[in-house]
Formats: sequence, structure tokens, C-alpha cells
Amino acid sequence: MASPAMSRSPLQRLSTFKSTAAATPTTATATPTPLSPVPSHLDTFSSDPIFSAFLSPDFNPTQFSTAALSSGSAASRIEKLQEGLRLLDTQLRHEVLSRHQELLHQLSSVKAAESSLSSLRSSISSLQSSVRHARSELSDPHRVISAQTHQLNNLHSTSLLLQNTLRTLRLIHKLRNLVDSQPDASKWDLSKAAQLHYEILILYNESHLSGIDVVDAELKWVIGSAPK
Repeated sequence: MASPAMSRSPLQRLSTFKSTAAATPTTATATPTPLSPVPSHLDTFSSDPIFSAFLSPDFNPTQFSTAALSSGSAASRIEKLQEGLRLLDTQLRHEVLSRHQELLHQLSSVKAAESSLSSLRSSISSLQSSVRHARSELSDPHRVISAQTHQLNNLHSTSLLLQNTLRTLRLIHKLRNLVDSQPDASKWDLSKAAQLHYEILILYNESHLSGIDVVDAELKWVIGSAPK
């Protein structure tokens, strides 16, 4: 049958670790006392002639081993390193014991964050899928609307051009009637003829009617018939 010590969980076994400098025996009913702070051995390592080399960012294990062998003190160096490992192990255990509640809390927070992140990733993936679906559904109608809008603009421009062309031709027709009704130029209604001539030229230029053959042909007559 397994002994009670062997059936204990890792966390229970971890709680029995004590610093050799501060451990005191307690009974099962005694109120646990907080662990006394243990000075960090890393503070002494930085000033130690052997351990300080390990703190350097340029540490080279090959060079360290070569120097230890060439100095003839390899055995003492090994013993020193083993002592350092024991001190670090003690310090690490103390840190874990003194902060295990905080570590457990952080572990729980990390798991909760991972769960939230997983949910967020799933939501983002679903949103991206919806956006792609909506984009595919809207792309074809958008192309159709764009094409029809372009056609509508062309129809509007063409309609406006035709209206201005017809208006220009009507004004030219009025000017022709005015001129043809009185062969004697001295008896023309010059103010009315000048007004028609002015309106024809303004409408021709502002409506960009240049290039329309019928208008260009009539305009030559208008310019030639201008009152002198």
C-alpha cells in the first residue's frame, strides 16, 4: 500500500519545500507562517569572479572550460559550479513557494485569455466569411449599376446636346427668316438681328456644338450674314 507521502499531489509536495535558512517545524494544526524572504543569490553571483562570467552576454563555454583546465583548478571549479547550482535551486524553490498563488492566478488568467482569444478568432473568421459572402453578392449588382449609371450619363449628355443643337438651329432659322423677309439690308431690324446673332454664337460655344456638321454649316452662313 502506498504511503501517504507518495499519494500527495505535486502542489502538496511543493508546499513542503523550505529554505534551509528559514525553515521551522510546524504541526498539522499550526497556522502556517509566511516564508521569510531569502536574499537572491544572483546578487552575489554578479560580484563572484567565477559566476560573474556566466552573466556576461558574451559568455563562451568553450573558453571557460579551456581556462579552467589550463589553470589546473578544474576540480575546484566544478565543485564551485555545483555549489552554485544548489544555491540557484534553493532560490528557485523559494520563489515558486512564495509566489505560487500569484503564479496559479496568472495561469488561470492566461487560460481565460486564451479562451477569449480563441472565441475572438472564431468571431473574426465568421465575420470575414460574411464579408466575403456579402462582397460576392454585391459585386455583380454593383457592376450592373455602374454600367447603367454610365449609360444614363451618356443619354443625358446626348439629350442635352440635341436640345442645344435644335435650339441653335431654331435661332438660325429665325435669323434666316429675318434676313430673307427683307432683301434690303438697310431695312433690317438690326437690334433683333444682332440679338439673334449673339445668342447663336453664345449657345454654340457654351454647348460645345463644334463638330456637328449641320450646325457648322449653318454657322458659316450666320458669320457671313452678320450686320456690318
